[in-house]
Amino acid sequence: MPSLFVYGDAALDIRLQTDDFPQLGGDVEVSSLDFLPGGSASNCAVVAARLGATVNLIGITGTDARAQVLIDDLAQHGIDLTYLRQVNGAPGVILAVIGAHGERTFFSYRGVNATCTYGELPPTLFGHGDILHISGYTFQTAHSRATAYALIERARAQSDCHISLDPSYLSARDWKDPDLFATLDFCFPNREEAYLMTGERDPERAAEQLRAAGVKTVAIKLGDQGCYVTSAHGSAHLPAYTADQVVDTIGAGDAFCGGFLCAILAGEGEQDAARLGMAAAAYVIAVAGGHAGAPTREQALRLMDAHS
Repeated sequence: MPSLFVYGDAALDIRLQTDDFPQLGGDVEVSSLDFLPGGSASNCAVVAARLGATVNLIGITGTDARAQVLIDDLAQHGIDLTYLRQVNGAPGVILAVIGAHGERTFFSYRGVNATCTYGELPPTLFGHGDILHISGYTFQTAHSRATAYALIERARAQSDCHISLDPSYLSARDWKDPDLFATLDFCFPNREEAYLMTGERDPERAAEQLRAAGVKTVAIKLGDQGCYVTSAHGSAHLPAYTADQVVDTIGAGDAFCGGFLCAILAGEGEQDAARLGMAAAAYVIAVAGGHAGAPTREQALRLMDAHS
């Protein structure tokens, strides 16, 4: 079976819960505080691996105790770390402030991911049918952006290797390369990112613009309203699956990507892939952190059957 290669950041999430958000110079009480492995790329990788995909993480991390926590977590979940390199410095750290209804606000520090080069890529990396998935955070700074483009070129050289992008808010806001869309097989913006990239508030019109720019499949993540997915095989607005509870929404979009791409690797169609992605997201938001609640394939399928 082909493999999923995820390029992006492994990060430590500092997760704090509060019912209020302070004004500048203010002070609010924090009801809980956790330190959990996370990062957009890691979350996607772990979810896909839990669902049964063979997953490789491409990236860099630091050399301190925090970085070792991230490495141990990824190894425990069966991620192939052959292409994860350690460099001197601190890993990424994300301060995630969780509000009363589980919504999160991020303060992102990318650490060595933003300041260090990855180095020479292996001459052969991708095989037949593999997927390269790129986290949008990598386009925010010069070093990681250069590696992202180099990986895309390697993937394009392998004619049947697919390329996927999950934009970040900042990369979508500052997007400077519309020509890149023509290289993408899959693009997974949320509603706000789709607006920033196209100027369209309506998900269907935003998706149409991205498809017109060359993206083969667009899946716009709409939170508790599900997703809108469109490709040459058809379009549909699919409802979300109900979570048992919403502890926080950290990693929900990453889980969607991981589930979607796992299904594509297994030969499923885009709409069924979106359903698996939403089932994975429903599990993730029921547990604190970006991937601690990642389901097995059997768990995800049971949830989908229960809502069929």
